[in-house]
Amino acid sequence: MNHSLFSASASERWIACPGAVQLCKDIPERRSAAADEGSALHTAAEHCLRHDENPREGTVFDGMTLTLEHVDLVQVYLDYARKFNGSRLIEQKINYATPLGLSHHLAFGTCDLVLLDGTHMHVIDAKFGRGPVSAFQNKQMTLYAAGFAHAMQHVGRVIQTIDLHIVQPRVTREPKLFSINRDQLHHSVSKIRERALIAHDAMLTINELHPNEWSSKYLRRGDKQCRFCPARGICPAW
Repeated sequence: MNHSLFSASASERWIACPGAVQLCKDIPERRSAAADEGSALHTAAEHCLRHDENPREGTVFDGMTLTLEHVDLVQVYLDYARKFNGSRLIEQKINYATPLGLSHHLAFGTCDLVLLDGTHMHVIDAKFGRGPVSAFQNKQMTLYAAGFAHAMQHVGRVIQTIDLHIVQPRVTREPKLFSINRDQLHHSVSKIRERALIAHDAMLTINELHPNEWSSKYLRRGDKQCRFCPARGICPAW
């Protein structure tokens, strides 16, 4: 499996509607101009961090030529990321299945940037869209933090404090920050785990329950979770 069924970026969806994982799992991803732009800007930011460079107008990443606006957006992220000390892990692959009680192949993702400074961890996420994203109890970054903290325990390092950062220059020039400690992280993940296990149960029972019973038990309509759900067109809840 080359994609995560329990995607961190879609966690708000499957937390609110556990049946969404099952309904969406076989639907191909549909790209948009905004998604393609975001992907190219992330590639540009990764390149600049790895090579200690700054973005330049006219440079091409993922087939997109950077404009002055693109350069400014990426530079805001780079300037912020470079403020922090510690070991810098760029485009870090993170598996957070164990904290969720799931099989290893079901829950993983890539975090834009993780910084380790002793027992303190920064999780930094670049957002280049116009829809405001909050750092407060951000589920995507919470999962990345939990997965990386779990991995660190295996090498004898216990993460005590975590800063979750959202850098979204099209919304605000000032990045957003939410700070938690180890116990608070564990509490937040335990709540997400409850929903993940219900979603996993929905996958296991799809052929055991009557369709109406399954839908009633696992599907939950709502503006937030349904807005970008790829299964909305086939969802029995609609």
